[in-house]
Amino acid sequence: MFVHRSMVKSTPKWLFNNGENNGLNLYWLEIPDHTTLSEMEHYLHYLDDDERKTYEAYRVEEKRIEFLLGRVFLKNLLGVRLGLQPDQVRFMKNAYGRPYLIPSQAQPDLFFNLSHTRGVIACVIAPWDKVGIDVERTDHDASDVMRVVFVEKEIEFVNSQLTSDAKRQAFYRIWTRKEAVMKAEGKGFSLPPRSFTVPLEGECVSDGKYEYLTYLLIPDCLCSLVVKKPEP
Repeated sequence: MFVHRSMVKSTPKWLFNNGENNGLNLYWLEIPDHTTLSEMEHYLHYLDDDERKTYEAYRVEEKRIEFLLGRVFLKNLLGVRLGLQPDQVRFMKNAYGRPYLIPSQAQPDLFFNLSHTRGVIACVIAPWDKVGIDVERTDHDASDVMRVVFVEKEIEFVNSQLTSDAKRQAFYRIWTRKEAVMKAEGKGFSLPPRSFTVPLEGECVSDGKYEYLTYLLIPDCLCSLVVKKPEP
């Protein structure tokens, strides 16, 4: 029923050793239009008690579907690596709400991050802890929040674009990178988005601290992946 795709894309050079991927993998899933919650109820056993509370806290059916399928998708991917059934995979959270594998399942080279937006779920699995991903639909203008989340030079860059489409793409490039950094650091919005800057242009770039990869997963859906360089 679902489209499950594994993405192979040019990634930052330092992630490779002699041209071979060092273990970073990006996966995404498209949720078909008109998917209903009743079709998904047989997946509810994948959720533990805390996840079930989060699921039930969503009042919009679309968000419940995204959350449930995100957990199902992630647990299937991790279950393969752990040799477990997907519904046996269990998470705990840090102080900021970022999920990690419970200690009895944790591996020293197995980390992940998950993002979902309208109709799309994306997941990155990597051998480094400091990895984050954000995916956003770009078919609407959200630039009214720039003063809250962007620093002045980021706002000026967006406003300098010559067309409304270019402004929208610039906005989402910056925003997805910022959110991916906040997730890579494991702090979410506890790390204020105006407390740091990200590269304004380019698909695959570095600022000396993080590596960034940004591109369209599908039309009108932008994804940014961020990895913090491991210490030498």
